[in-house]
Amino acid sequence: MIYLVLMISAVCVSAVFFPLAKWIADRYNVMDIPNIRNIHVVPVPRTGGLILCLTFLSILFISDFPVFGFNVGIYMAWWHVLSVFLIFAVGFIDDLFTLGFQIRLILQLLISIFFVVASGMYLTNYGILINFPAIFAIPFTVFCIMGVTNAYNIIDGLDGLSAGCGLIFFAQAAFLAYKYDSHSLVLFAVLFAGCLLGFIIYNFPSAKIFLGDGGSYLIGFSIATMAIIILKQHLEISPWALLLMTFVPVFDTSFAIARRKRKKRSPFKADKRHLHHILRRRYRSDTRAVIVIWSLQFLTGALAIYFHKNTLVLVVITVLSVLFLKRLWIKPLKFGGIRI
Repeated sequence: MIYLVLMISAVCVSAVFFPLAKWIADRYNVMDIPNIRNIHVVPVPRTGGLILCLTFLSILFISDFPVFGFNVGIYMAWWHVLSVFLIFAVGFIDDLFTLGFQIRLILQLLISIFFVVASGMYLTNYGILINFPAIFAIPFTVFCIMGVTNAYNIIDGLDGLSAGCGLIFFAQAAFLAYKYDSHSLVLFAVLFAGCLLGFIIYNFPSAKIFLGDGGSYLIGFSIATMAIIILKQHLEISPWALLLMTFVPVFDTSFAIARRKRKKRSPFKADKRHLHHILRRRYRSDTRAVIVIWSLQFLTGALAIYFHKNTLVLVVITVLSVLFLKRLWIKPLKFGGIRI
């Protein structure tokens, strides 16, 4: 019942902050203007991240007070709350003033280092290599946080895509944490899932507001840091399980970087060859493309949860998933007469 109250509260509070986010977009001209890189044809506010951040912080603040007879009490360490807010602030400032990618990466690097140092959490167990030396593990953990943060920014190219993939992750992460009686992690995941669900109402299938960099950074960073906390608190869970639970965004970003490097282009130069662009042109439907990607993310996440202790099986699933998505990127596939 506590989880249900938390979810409904987040959805309702999101609705309260929607008019404020739209007003700020209009007042300070934080609009996504149609251009050759975008698929929309009219200006759309890109302050959706403000809805997520304000809802998240509001529910977090009031969770210690009885609401309808329930005292939720979501525990989050100060360094986690601060780092989540800072990463949102970097993206939101970029939405307002358009920072260069070098500045954004430097700020992301500093915030990621702050999280790792303040929490003392870094990845030493990769399922294959155990107790990796800190001198290598800390930089790799920072790299992973930055990678996932930017992955959710990069896939934010269709209405509901990034937020929906984030919602799937947090719903599945809540289930996994529940299996291990990690009440605080379940609450964190349910809270963020509620924030995303409230936002998606305004973002899919036809967006009234976009996440903006603030929103996509907030989602990706929260996913990366929660994954690290889960792995450090429950050593029996394979890190490959958490990778699969956010596999599609990570694959698409990694594949895009490799594709651009192969063509001797800057990995930071945007193109329209991402998986969601390919599927959108193939289906001639934004909604169908998003639903297909959501389904793929849900499936890989479900397999990850089922085999979450078996690293060998998870590695095999990861390799097969890479081959499948690369094949899907190249040409349509058919399963039992169904074309995807």
